[in-house]
Amino acid sequence: MKFTIKPKSGIDLMHFGMDRDHVRRAFGGEFESFLRTEDSEIPCDYFPHSGVFAYYKFPDVLEALEFAKPAEVYFEHANLVGAHVLNVKKLMDNFDQCLEMDSSGIISHELGIAIFAPGWDEDGLQVVESVFVFEDGYYS
Repeated sequence: MKFTIKPKSGIDLMHFGMDRDHVRRAFGGEFESFLRTEDSEIPCDYFPHSGVFAYYKFPDVLEALEFAKPAEVYFEHANLVGAHVLNVKKLMDNFDQCLEMDSSGIISHELGIAIFAPGWDEDGLQVVESVFVFEDGYYS
């Protein structure tokens, strides 16, 4: 499936704040619901046919989405999943001069987009494994 990021508000199919039932109908197909970590209080949904995880907050509304293959998630006409990290970093730099970076990936609080690419800072040849899109204030 192809998706287009709408910074800090969601993607073309859905927006942050939608309830779980609307999210499930929008993605369609089979899904798995589970607690992502021991500290999680609200289950997330995984849609294996599209490679998407949907994360919720109280009162069971969408607050973030994570995309991995086979998903294609576009920002500024570029598919971020599977793209070279340095190309994505350059694109994100155009919109956010204060990127948060560590060895696992890059976060743009300005865009509400994070990329996961473990070890990218060692040689820059890694590709983006997943893209995390989040609402304003998610990391606050």
